[in-house]
Amino acid sequence: MVESGRPLILVVEDEPLQLIATCDVAEDAGYEPLMAGDAETAWSMIEHRRDIDVVLSDVDLPGSDGLSLVKAIHECWPSVSLILVSGHHRPDPSQLPEGTLFLAKPFNPVALTATLIKMRLDRP
Repeated sequence: MVESGRPLILVVEDEPLQLIATCDVAEDAGYEPLMAGDAETAWSMIEHRRDIDVVLSDVDLPGSDGLSLVKAIHECWPSVSLILVSGHHRPDPSQLPEGTLFLAKPFNPVALTATLIKMRLDRP
């Protein structure tokens, strides 16, 4: 958690309006959002910020894809909660790291808020 006492969420999205909208939803759910526009930036951020609680990533990103990103995060930091989103791909559940949630775009902001609140309340 950051100094504000709110858990930190890293939102990885290459579409600026979607990134801002998702961060707004995360703030409404009680999180302090960080933004990344691609997987490489997200990876650098999580390597240097060990206080990230949740990563929400789009599948389609410039460079490396979001599925590869969440797999690598899960391998290195299994305590980080993961949410994968896409409007074009629906990965087979067997492709997702254990415990990863998948949301199809466009997702309902109310449903995302409820999911994030539940994740926040379920954290030790």
